[in-house]
Amino acid sequence: GWYRLNNLPQLWKRTKVYIRAQAEGFVGKTKSFYAKGPIEYEELDFKLYEAGLTVTGTLIDNYGKPIEGAPVYAAVDGKVFRACSTKTDKRGLFTLHDCPDTPDLQIKAELSHGISKNTDQERIYFPDALATIDYHRSKTTYEVEITAYRPEIIFNVVVRNTSGEIIKYFPVEIRADAGTISTLWEVDKKFIRRT
Repeated sequence: GWYRLNNLPQLWKRTKVYIRAQAEGFVGKTKSFYAKGPIEYEELDFKLYEAGLTVTGTLIDNYGKPIEGAPVYAAVDGKVFRACSTKTDKRGLFTLHDCPDTPDLQIKAELSHGISKNTDQERIYFPDALATIDYHRSKTTYEVEITAYRPEIIFNVVVRNTSGEIIKYFPVEIRADAGTISTLWEVDKKFIRRT
């Protein structure tokens, strides 16, 4: 399974380089790295999974309403496989074909960048949601239901100094684990404010 790519072009520092590995019967995978200048030597290892699983499912919110137009991916160890992806339809239904055949397969609905709702283009934000399949070695078709929980917490913040006096124009922001709140969400929902 060893490979070597020779005679790559001389690239500028911080140029992003993509390498794709694919083989018949396996789910292809792309990896990337940033060049540190002209490439002398770089090592990228790939682990490819046999393709063959089909996963159908439904994406709903915590009120039971279907979520339309959401990107859905196969994922293993937190890494998504773009080759095994789709979007949900009006009823929140989706089907993924040729997904990795592994007990570690998860289905990820990527929602944190916002879903446009109908013609008024209102954006609705949810944290990304995951579902795990109940893997059996001889089974090739699975069905999952993914529930996305719509955040509905309201914070009223009053900032005071040690004397108990209210501090005006003090910066306040909401933070979470890296990658769980998109920049677009922070701006639209005004997660960075001043008192």
